[in-house]
Amino acid sequence: TTNVTSTVIGNESSGNQYLQIQGEVTVKPSILPIRDLSLTCRVWVEQGGYQLSVRQGVSGSLRLSFDAGNMLVEHLDATGQVLFNRSVSNFYNRNRWEDLHISFIGDRLVIYRDGISRFEETINGSPASGGVIFATRANDILRLDDCLITETAASSNASARFALQLQQQVFARLFRELRSDISDAFDDKFRTDVFWVGGLRAAGEFVTDTSAADHQQFLRIIHDNRSVFRLIRSDIGVEIFGAGEDIRNYSDSSDFLTSVAIRLPETSGTAWFFARATPSLGGAELDGYRLGLRRNEDGSINAIVRYVDGNRNETYFEGPIPGEDDLPDWVNLTVITYKERVAFFAEGHFIVAIDDALTLGGTVGLGVDNGSTADFDNLIIRDTTPHDR
Repeated sequence: TTNVTSTVIGNESSGNQYLQIQGEVTVKPSILPIRDLSLTCRVWVEQGGYQLSVRQGVSGSLRLSFDAGNMLVEHLDATGQVLFNRSVSNFYNRNRWEDLHISFIGDRLVIYRDGISRFEETINGSPASGGVIFATRANDILRLDDCLITETAASSNASARFALQLQQQVFARLFRELRSDISDAFDDKFRTDVFWVGGLRAAGEFVTDTSAADHQQFLRIIHDNRSVFRLIRSDIGVEIFGAGEDIRNYSDSSDFLTSVAIRLPETSGTAWFFARATPSLGGAELDGYRLGLRRNEDGSINAIVRYVDGNRNETYFEGPIPGEDDLPDWVNLTVITYKERVAFFAEGHFIVAIDDALTLGGTVGLGVDNGSTADFDNLIIRDTTPHDR
């Protein structure tokens, strides 16, 4: 920071801490120069606005100026000359926390606020690698919390090689229901009720649609003015799911391949496929890895990869499914976990892989956000490290 007295740690009544920046101050995260990045922050504008620059370096920068509720996107060259600019009106509010997410891969810039895409465009000749800078002016007061800055890259199957090898091994062996494998086609709730926490009372309704060419029977989950989910029991199968307490040898990690087909029948909404999932402390949510589908108001569908627990909310990917321009109504999602690694796929396309998993134990869940309805079919869970062979 350029001013230690104007850059302080603040506290909310709940005990949550945040970074407060006030007056003419520049704050730089201590990171190496990054070109392809994902930046997520909770932002509270108490007064005025602020500026955020990424790829700030010798070749120029991308500068976002937040003023009077609006956002100005500018591409600056090495001399500070503006090469490109776009304005987004009504981008932010004051005196409340808002989630800001920026994905800048190659020349493609996507900016979200509270999970809604507000800017998406290709900036030709965008800056090379550089730093990240937050800046405020004389009358600005800004709070920052839960910031995650990660170096990312365009999807590459090289990052998912371990998962593809495991998938080949799993598909080559026999399916052993209720031993190392579990399946639910959502066509008989009395056959599979023992799979789910809550049994027959687990969230969702088994639906039959004989007019459909496929997926005639499926599970429909509807929000209840809150997020709603159902969770696989941890004692189903022969040690498919572990506690994940052995962080050195991974002897009890939950290692599995799981897939499900999801449909979003309404004009907007978000559905989640949970891996290594456990109930949150209060039981109202699921902690763990989330592979989500979100139908936006314009009809487009984005994939979201996120990790959530009581202390973290980290986004690893958010955007269109790589390599897929025309999605079917039913989208197949796959998650593969193995020791400290987790890989995510949609319609067979690799999305992202994580090499240092934040959690090792847990099972599989399905759910929807508040205001959302989703259909689920053909759930499969296969142990990638069978214990009884």
